[in-house]
Amino acid sequence: MRTIQVLAIAFTIIGLTLGYWTLANTEGESGSTASAMGLVLLFVVFPCCGISALLSITSSISLLSSKVRDEFYFKGKFWVGILSINSFLSIGYMFLSIYLAYVWFTTV
Repeated sequence: MRTIQVLAIAFTIIGLTLGYWTLANTEGESGSTASAMGLVLLFVVFPCCGISALLSITSSISLLSSKVRDEFYFKGKFWVGILSINSFLSIGYMFLSIYLAYVWFTTV
């Protein structure tokens, strides 16, 4: 469970870093460069964030129980900090998915 929590944060950092790196300094770029940026976003950044969401939401929900936290040795300030960061990420991912579903259903 600790590995899943660390992987969720790692995938978030990788996805956000690659997204920033891809979209930085895009002024004056040609059309082919813009399409390559779109492909990087589509096939690298979004899957990284999606994997992070799946890992973060499921593990954070299961670690709400103190019995499960004790079973997986989730003790100490570091691991509770990792859990709190992933909990905030999970809440953000859930609000984003609810918002996207709202936009989808109101426009269709």
